[in-house]
Amino acid sequence: MQQGRWEQEREPLLEELSKVYMSHQYALLLAQEGEGLKLLDIIIKNKSYITDFGKQLAESFPKETYGIYEEYIVEQAKEATDRGKYKNVCKIIKNFYEAGGKAEAIEIIDRLSRIYQRRPAMLEELAGLKRKLSR
Repeated sequence: MQQGRWEQEREPLLEELSKVYMSHQYALLLAQEGEGLKLLDIIIKNKSYITDFGKQLAESFPKETYGIYEEYIVEQAKEATDRGKYKNVCKIIKNFYEAGGKAEAIEIIDRLSRIYQRRPAMLEELAGLKRKLSR
């Protein structure tokens, strides 16, 4: 296929695929094709995808990506009711840290520790993660 023709066909094809693919599959395709802005739109609608695509997105859109991470982490912490869910929150924070939000990840650990002082198991998990990340 000629380069010029592909550029003409690309947008309509991506639009069509957005309707037929499940949203995570479509996000995967956008990530592979380097369509950061479209991927960002998908992740804004499906915050849980941030753990799969956050590192890639943070390279081009750090401010937006970090904002999504923070919203998602706060939502997950609010819904967490047992140690397994607290560990999952910590896993998301670690993913955030690895995506480049090092200072922001430590800050969110401190913020959650203040908010959830009556959840000793959550505090233990957050403290353990903070120790690992601060090394």
